[in-house]
Amino acid sequence: MTESKDSYVKTWTSIYSDQWFLELPLNARGVWLQLFPLAKLKGDTGAIIWTSFRHAASEIGCDGSTVRKILRDFDKLGKVSLKVHRKSVLLEILNYHKYQQHKKAGASQACRKSAENSPPLSLDQLRPDQTRQEAGRVVEGIPYKKILDDLNQRTNRTGRSICKPTQPTHRVPINGRWGEGYRLEDFIHVNTVKSAEWMNTERERFLTPATLYGKKHFATYLSQKIQEIRQRDLSRPPM
Repeated sequence: MTESKDSYVKTWTSIYSDQWFLELPLNARGVWLQLFPLAKLKGDTGAIIWTSFRHAASEIGCDGSTVRKILRDFDKLGKVSLKVHRKSVLLEILNYHKYQQHKKAGASQACRKSAENSPPLSLDQLRPDQTRQEAGRVVEGIPYKKILDDLNQRTNRTGRSICKPTQPTHRVPINGRWGEGYRLEDFIHVNTVKSAEWMNTERERFLTPATLYGKKHFATYLSQKIQEIRQRDLSRPPM
């Protein structure tokens, strides 16, 4: 994507009286205001393409999970169009050309084509004719072995109980979360916090890829910290 030369970007002052903007947390307001100069620099079409949410976070200036949540909230509010692909995150600011008061040209075709060449992977958005086996296909670039080896080591799995990357049922939730922008360090963190919390308890049986990497709880597990779990354990009465 061709980057624009240095120039000014317009911000509508009426935004400071818009209720949707005023109800945003302070960090979300900052992200919204940063999207416009970024879009200006990246072709002035209103479209921004990143390789991942981590890439987006590095440009915006906050952590990946925060950026992921804020951008998804903007999408739900109808302020942007957000599409997550295997190797890219494509964001288009809706009404960008109205904000900037120049002729609408649409998002860069090259930008769209580049992102659309990498189809979404999330199991939660399967087509009706798409099978679970297809969702569990091997996707180049996803470190299944590193993720599952780490889980096996932390849960002391041996023999037939080992979670193998050759099993499509283990790849399905990994593909789903990877397609949403999560990366190796996110899976390792979830492995770490949940094994620390559940090992040697009645919940140990839930230390599986299906439970740990499922869409319903993955973000919650990712937000946990080891210190919080240790403090919780210390507060429990002795058995």
